[in-house]
Amino acid sequence: SIMLGHSAPPGWLGNLYDGVFSNLKDLEVGDLVVVSTEAQLYTYKVGAKLFLDRGQDIPEELTRSNKPTLLLLSCWPPGIDNKRIMIQAEAT
Repeated sequence: SIMLGHSAPPGWLGNLYDGVFSNLKDLEVGDLVVVSTEAQLYTYKVGAKLFLDRGQDIPEELTRSNKPTLLLLSCWPPGIDNKRIMIQAEAT
């Protein structure tokens, strides 16, 4: 699965979800990410954190796994469209 989310700099006066991915930078390899739906909780372990150039493809090796994979993507740095931050995590 791929989830795209906004990032916003501190003090941004946008709506509630403008900064949903502002703290992706704080995730480290081995951290757990929990995705909650009405029906189930899904837990993933962070395997990689990358900074991509705008328009750069997602590295193919991060999409090949025998386990369900989650990719979290946002602009980097928060509120600026220069690069992308990407977190890759696999189901535990």
